Amino acid sequence: MNRTVKYILLGLAAVGVGIGAFLLIGSNRDAYLNTLPHDVQAIGRFDVGRFFMEAPLTATRRTALINRILDGKDVDATGIDFSRPVYGFVSKDGYFGASCKVKDKEDLTLFLSNVHEGHSVSIQQQRGYSWAVIDRSYLMAFDSNKALVMGPAVGAAQDQLRGLMYRYMEQGKKESAIGTPLFNHVNDYDEPLAAVLTSGLLPYPVCKTLSPVVPSSVMERLLVGLTAEVEEQAVIVETNLLTDDAEVQRKINDVEEMFQKIDGQLLDESHENAAAWACIHVEGNDVLQVLRKVPVIRTALIALNLTLDADQIIKAIDGDLALEVAALPGTDLLRDKPLCLTVQLNNTKFLDNAGYWLQMSGLGGLSARTPTDFKFGWGHNSIYFGTRGRNFYATNQESLSTADGNAYLLSRKDEVKGKRLYATVDASQLTNDPNLSVLANYCTRINLSMKKLGECKFEILLKNE
Repeated sequence: MNRTVKYILLGLAAVGVGIGAFLLIGSNRDAYLNTLPHDVQAIGRFDVGRFFMEAPLTATRRTALINRILDGKDVDATGIDFSRPVYGFVSKDGYFGASCKVKDKEDLTLFLSNVHEGHSVSIQQQRGYSWAVIDRSYLMAFDSNKALVMGPAVGAAQDQLRGLMYRYMEQGKKESAIGTPLFNHVNDYDEPLAAVLTSGLLPYPVCKTLSPVVPSSVMERLLVGLTAEVEEQAVIVETNLLTDDAEVQRKINDVEEMFQKIDGQLLDESHENAAAWACIHVEGNDVLQVLRKVPVIRTALIALNLTLDADQIIKAIDGDLALEVAALPGTDLLRDKPLCLTVQLNNTKFLDNAGYWLQMSGLGGLSARTPTDFKFGWGHNSIYFGTRGRNFYATNQESLSTADGNAYLLSRKDEVKGKRLYATVDASQLTNDPNLSVLANYCTRINLSMKKLGECKFEILLKNE
């Protein structure tokens, strides 16, 4: 054989071996991803190494946090390869789970055998895998390359879960979640902590709130993305809506038109003792159509229209609408709910009928405090309402009938303007409420803003240590 040809063939063989080795190593490197169930309802990616390296923590605080999570054990001693992301998920059956890459099976076995005494772990060998039962309700299956955790399940349900997990441990790439929209979307994010979930996992109050304006056919085809980052004195969580369906996107755009951009003028109408404040920008006719879709509210509107021109007041709304909860001294916020609603109007023509309101109130439940301010009382309850210029207000606390402006909100005016939703909670104002005072132990304030429909930003401002 010609020497030149021989060298060429040897070179090609070497390249082939190299490519084969690379592909083999690469496939083993990510083989743990094959354990992800195909029909997950939510999937999250946690790049542990990046998260701790990029978080603005001092070396001392970083070490202390890791020690707290691992009960003082060294990261390398866990047997988990944290250079690869950990994937968490919620299965179709409602199980919580996580898939991660194993670096050293023996180290993982030893780590599980010596976890904190508050946890009980038993390990056995079965069907080619090591199985650990953690806290009697969570199962972990692992080998020298991958680990899968799922639960909770006890008794006969745990036996069924074991069979399900064995199938996931054995499945290949095609049977896994790899290639599904949830998996693809979660890996589109660059942040070290990200998740994507189906709308079916959204909290019931959120779905109930959205149901009058977002058709169920749209909700069913939407995915919700979340990312989280840690800053010096804050945790930032951001969400957005994900869809590859052009029809769904069009309907989202239609709904979004109902929520115009906040102009920020009602910041001057806020109160210094505000514990929570939320604002949107709406048109009265749109609001009335939505309210009429809710049976309880529709009935209440019919009753109100017998005495007040509720429909006319609502139709006059044209601009920002702000709802405020005040933390009055000694008040249990959840029970007493000192509320104030303020809205911008395009006219105050409904005041022309004030005389008729007073006449129709019968036994005096409605009274006029001034030509533009009224009180409606029944039993031990009272509602104060009226106008301040072109703004309408309604409150259950007389002290909230006047406004002086909240210093914090006024300082955030540039942040509030242009959003479609803005809300803030002052944790320091919640110390009097036994149900919410725990927030004041960890943070000073929680802010929520929405730039576009579903594109939200949560800011959790932390206390200084």
